[in-house]
Amino acid sequence: MPADTNNPRKGRVAFVGTGLKSIAHMTMESVAEIKAADRVFITPLMA
Repeated sequence: MPADTNNPRKGRVAFVGTGLKSIAHMTMESVAEIKAADRVFITPLMA
């Protein structure tokens, strides 16, 4: 998809790891990044 040159907003990517106990091991900064995101992608652990 071509870039939209009329949109001055610059995107960014934040990668957030959760640790062993998911939400219990997330920092406040991680939670804030997820809440502020336009899109969130997850990769579930397949054991």
